Amino acid sequence: MKKNFEQKRKLRAVVGLVAMVALLVAMAAMSFTDVKTTQANPPTPCAFVVDPCAPTTTVPTTTVNPCLAAFGGNCPTTPPTTTVNPCPSAFGQCPTTTPPATTTAAPTPAPTPDTGHRIYGKITKDGGVPTAQDKVTVTIGTGDQQLNSDGNYGFNNLQAGTYTVKVKSDVTEKTTKTITLTDTDKDVQFNYELDPTDTVTTTPPAVSTVKYTLKGKVSNQGKGLAGYGISLTGQTVAQHTDNDGNYGFNDLAPGKYKLEVYYELAGVKYPQQDRDVVITTENVTVDFGIGYRIIGSVTGDSAAPATRTLTLYQGTTIVATTTISSEFGGNIPTYSFTTYVAPGTYTLKMSYMNGVCRNVSGSVDVTVINTDTQQNLTLTVGDFVRGAGCPPRR
Repeated sequence: MKKNFEQKRKLRAVVGLVAMVALLVAMAAMSFTDVKTTQANPPTPCAFVVDPCAPTTTVPTTTVNPCLAAFGGNCPTTPPTTTVNPCPSAFGQCPTTTPPATTTAAPTPAPTPDTGHRIYGKITKDGGVPTAQDKVTVTIGTGDQQLNSDGNYGFNNLQAGTYTVKVKSDVTEKTTKTITLTDTDKDVQFNYELDPTDTVTTTPPAVSTVKYTLKGKVSNQGKGLAGYGISLTGQTVAQHTDNDGNYGFNDLAPGKYKLEVYYELAGVKYPQQDRDVVITTENVTVDFGIGYRIIGSVTGDSAAPATRTLTLYQGTTIVATTTISSEFGGNIPTYSFTTYVAPGTYTLKMSYMNGVCRNVSGSVDVTVINTDTQQNLTLTVGDFVRGAGCPPRR
């Protein structure tokens, strides 16, 4: 029994050895087939390197080992972190340096305006401040300044650059200075001393020695008006027209004047007319014609004749007359003298016998100043008139 067990054990060992040999033969055959296939179609040694020398640091994350023994090297089991060819035996060495990253240059900021520069200084004369008669100005470019009470000047908020500073006294240029302002020389002081003997001699404008006369006449309806006041700018004393209405100013220099005529009543001056007068190279004559209208109405007699006469007096002198109509249909008759009268006091008068043999009369004073004047006249009906064509009263 023991012998049979030993025989079975040996048999199993032989069978296992035969199986192992068969397995080894099979594996050798498979390896030979793979070698032939690989030699016909060699695989890409590193599948995760698309372009071994491309300038990129990004690689696939596969962990498959694509390198075979036929290529004489092994790829790492994890993706490389550089762009170096992981299979140096088959493909050689890629550059080990990473290409520089492309950067975009930041835009250059616009230059900041260069402000805050200044040129200033002081102009003196004989150790003091120039007087107003020196007429000192300081000019930079097209701008100029006069000195303040201390003789100082200043140009602020200038740009960096080169400037020409000119100092003038009256209209004569005294000095010129070129000054350059930079970032380090922002404030530049320039002082100047005028020559003490340099006096400004300003030639006064020529004064004409020729004198002229301004004359004329003040009239109404061609008649001279006496006693009218005449004033002229530049003359302290006014004149009055003579009996013929004439006036005159002598020894007048060329120039522009204003001439005014006024009427004086009870100490009050009433302006009448004025003129602007220009005297150049000859004597000048200016006449004034003054006149105003008197208008109004006449009431108080319903039996007035068809027409009647209204008379205007100045004192005992008849100045003007006019004819008016009667009060037909309730209309109030009006009058208007065609004669323009001068300022003064006048009297309106009317008298007549009406259609019922009664005397009718009326009188009123009217004062004309410096405008057309309205004055109404109211008539008074008197007693019955006997005779003269009127029937006797019973």
